[in-house]
Amino acid sequence: MDEQEIARRQWVATLHPQTTVWEITLACNMRCIHCGSSAEPLRKRKDELTTEEALDVVRQLKEIGTERIVFSGGEPFLRKDWEELAQEAARLDIIPSFISNGFLVNEKIADRINGLKKERTHIGLSIDGNEKVHDYIRQTKGSFKRVTRALEILQEKGIHHSVVTQVNRLNFGLLPEIRDHIFKRGIYCWQIQLASPWGRLAENRKLLLTPKEYLKLVEFIVEQRKIFGELVIGADDIGYYTELEAKIRPQGEWQGCHAGLRVLGLTSNGGVTGCLSLQQPQFIEGNIRKRRLADIWFDPGLFAYNRNFKEEYMEGFCKECPHHMKCRGGCKNTAFSFCGSLYDNDYCIFKVMLGKVKPRKLKIPKQAGPCSYHP
Repeated sequence: MDEQEIARRQWVATLHPQTTVWEITLACNMRCIHCGSSAEPLRKRKDELTTEEALDVVRQLKEIGTERIVFSGGEPFLRKDWEELAQEAARLDIIPSFISNGFLVNEKIADRINGLKKERTHIGLSIDGNEKVHDYIRQTKGSFKRVTRALEILQEKGIHHSVVTQVNRLNFGLLPEIRDHIFKRGIYCWQIQLASPWGRLAENRKLLLTPKEYLKLVEFIVEQRKIFGELVIGADDIGYYTELEAKIRPQGEWQGCHAGLRVLGLTSNGGVTGCLSLQQPQFIEGNIRKRRLADIWFDPGLFAYNRNFKEEYMEGFCKECPHHMKCRGGCKNTAFSFCGSLYDNDYCIFKVMLGKVKPRKLKIPKQAGPCSYHP
């Protein structure tokens, strides 16, 4: 083993996931047309972790230094023991947070969240348009009114709450209307992200933004941040290395994908991935039913796409790009879902502004039913 590899292994031993996004159930009460997990109403995996197993996962996450657990789904509040898992996280000084469609968020659930008594606990709610478009995207009549009421309840109860919007062609022109609606309801952050062709959205490819439309989305975020500051942020799938880069997200210049470095993803049946958005089987690094989480996380041979990155991995224009050693292809989920490569990404403002994006046929596997995109 050479000195470089010894140093790399020593570095891997220092890593810890600041944030773990955990799909605690695939069951959902909606059938959103953009759902990357192809979740369906009330349908969960047959082999989802038991309460005892899930509580042990929380303890294992503490062992590897997790600072925040984001309980996700499906719809996390459909899992009956969500509060027990969140209480265990809080007891271990891990910040519990939630991502929800908001349909079930009422005064009772808000009081239970407040009962965790953990600072910096927050809940992110998804809003994808005005009432007509949101309900269509969510395939659930009344969902817009319910999530709007959820925002009001969280504001009344003093719970930190944010809004996440996945942008596609149906709601792209509605972003100002969404902004005006949610800013009246006490949110601390509006995260705007690009809808990617996974799961059910792979069946609705005509809804995907083109790279040129993506550039307009970036410009919209920059303009909104000039006015509203930190109330608006671009997600990790937005930006990369132009004069706009430092104006997109609070932390400034993009420093590469954090999957398997500072971020961890868990599936409801124990699958371990560097990022929950990386949904193909080749990105599942192991299962906690077969191996302790610490053994998976600290294995120097895993999460190799980021932990063992080499310049020669780059492909296409990204290989020529002067920023490729820092950027490493941008968001891995976006690169792989649109371009079929972790190291070649058409959804990069630097590439788009230079006119280097060439038409390509999306290499998206056909949908094979619920759960097929999240092994």
